[in-house]
Parts: sequence; C-alpha cells; structure tokens
Amino acid sequence: MRHVLPLVAVLLLLQPVAAQTAALTGVVVDAETGERLPGVNVFVSGTTRGAATATDGTFTLDRLRSGSLTVAASMVGFVTDVQDVDLQPGQSVSLRFRLRPDTRALGHVDVSVSRDRAWRRLLNRFKRLFLGDTPNADRTAFENPEVLDFEVLPPGGVAARPQAPLVVVNRGLGYRLTFHRLQFRGDAAYRSWTGALAFEELTPRDDRQRREWADARERAYQGSVRHLLEALAAGTAHAEGFNVWQVAREGQRSLFSPLSDENLAESMVSSPDDAALACLPVGGALAVEYGGEGGGQRSWLTLRAPSLCLTPQGRELDPHEVTRYGYWDRERVAELLPDDYDSSLTQRGPRPQTSEDASNGPVPPSPDERR
Repeated sequence: MRHVLPLVAVLLLLQPVAAQTAALTGVVVDAETGERLPGVNVFVSGTTRGAATATDGTFTLDRLRSGSLTVAASMVGFVTDVQDVDLQPGQSVSLRFRLRPDTRALGHVDVSVSRDRAWRRLLNRFKRLFLGDTPNADRTAFENPEVLDFEVLPPGGVAARPQAPLVVVNRGLGYRLTFHRLQFRGDAAYRSWTGALAFEELTPRDDRQRREWADARERAYQGSVRHLLEALAAGTAHAEGFNVWQVAREGQRSLFSPLSDENLAESMVSSPDDAALACLPVGGALAVEYGGEGGGQRSWLTLRAPSLCLTPQGRELDPHEVTRYGYWDRERVAELLPDDYDSSLTQRGPRPQTSEDASNGPVPPSPDERR
C-alpha cells in the first residue's frame, strides 16, 4: 500500500536555530461589492493558528514560523479563498482575500439526492480510506457527513468532494478538524487529498481527559514520518529509535547494519538550488524501523525525485514527491497532528509497545516479503 502525504504537510528545520517569527496582516473583502467583511476566519492551514477579521475586515496573525505557508479565509455563505505565501524570518506580509458568494446557498445543502444504501456504503468506504483503521479512527467521526458527494472509482475506489466544509471530530486526540475545498481520491492501494485544513483543540471535560489527550498526541507523534524528519534534521534519528537503510525499492529489507547518525549526516549534501536546504540522496527507497530492529514499526519512503530535501526546520521540501508504505500507510487523518504541535518528545527515544499497538495487529508484509 502507499499513501501520498497531504497538501497540508508544510515545511520544517535541519539544524537547531533560534526561532525568529514572522507575521501576516491583511483585509478580507466581498469579491463582488468590494465591501470589507467582519467575522471571517483567517487561518494557517494545517495548524491551530487563526483569527477572525475585525469590524473593518482586517486581521493580524503574529508569531508565525517562517517558511512556506498556506493561508485561507472562510465564512459561511462564501467560497473559501486560499493563498500560498513565503515568510522570511522577521518579515511581515500583507494579504488581501476576496471572497466570492457561494451560489449553492450554504445552509441549504442539497441532501435530498437520496442518501440511500449505496451512498452509505460509499460513506463507510470513504471513512476507512480517509480516517484509517486505528484506535484513533474508531474515536473519530464526521460531524456533517451529509455534505459529502461521492463518485465510484474502479477498482473499489472512491472520490469525495463535499458541498461545504467537512468537519471531523477526533475524540482520540482531542481535535476538531475542518476541511475546506477538500478533494479526495483513493482506493486500498493509493490515497490522496488536497484542501485547506483548520485545527481546533477540543475542550477537555476534566484534567484526566486533558492528560489522556496529551499522552495520545505524544503516541501519535512518536515513530511518525514527522518524528523521523525532525530527528534527521537534528542528527539524532538513530539515537531516537529509528533504524534507517537505503534499499532499491519499497518492501525490501537490508542485510547490512542500519545507517548511524554519523553516516546520515555525512550523506547530507547542500541543494544546488538553495544552500539552506540539505538533501539526502535516496537511490530507491528508505527502509525505516522504529521501536527496535525486527520488533517495531516497519515502513518505507519512496521519492519521485533523486533526493529527500529538507528545509532548515526539517520538513520535506515537496511532500507530494514522497510516498509511504507499511506501518506509515496507516497514518491517515485520524493520526494527524497540527503543524504547530509542540513535539517535545525529541531525545526521549522510542516508546514501548502499547495495548493500542497490539490491537492494530502486526504490520502486513509487503508484496516482496510475501514472496
């Protein structure tokens, strides 16, 4: 199985540096009348960061990390406007959003087109493909599934495009996710989605639930693709429990010892296009184990490009060039953390196997392993 990392994956650091933040300011107007719009939600996609426009339609988002961001403006009755921006450290950028009225008359979404048994079967298929089949997925639900329209894709696939923002409530991790302009296509072997994503933290009912969510978020982070990339950036991948090999293709195992942190650091080269980027040449695929060789998570990363290039913050330069297999194929929407989540687990090393890991069962063997 493979999974294309989503659009909302944004850029991260290679060497620890003093964080110098940036800011966004701007205004939101009605595209037809030019009138300034108050109460519009302006947010950085993939994060919990957002603000409502003031009575004069203006907004300010400060203390943002530098790098490439996707920013969106959303309001009921209008089509969400999305813009990409490159923020330099210490820079303040001004944006102007122009919202077009939504001709579908939001608030009266057409659900009369028979949400029948066939639609419900497609909903269940979409839920498995989009959310996953982990314990967190069991605790995650669509708040407004009636907005979803489906198209059957052969063989056994589905395309989904909501008539309005799709709201997902994850009670396993304690987040409400709102997908704007979502487009999804996938089947058992391949899944891809694009759109602007706003995270909102749920309010815990008590301190116990607050601690449970904090622990669940840490478990979701540890051993994830994001954890690996941040560890590669810091030069601590092996020390934090990752075993990494370079192999010819996904599904293959290596008879050699995993690369040490020193080997990985020596393999990094500067990008010819941008000296601030560090690239790890990948002549096929990266095989990765986490949690102990032979006894933990087993995954593979493949690239369309010849190298995995990371920004100084440790994120891949182009997430759409990276495909993941094995255990990481299970990391779907129910395992997503906001990009501004504080990954405080660095240097803690691998976590032990838990009952939730056991409930997932062993990682299915790849086609090569079955041979």
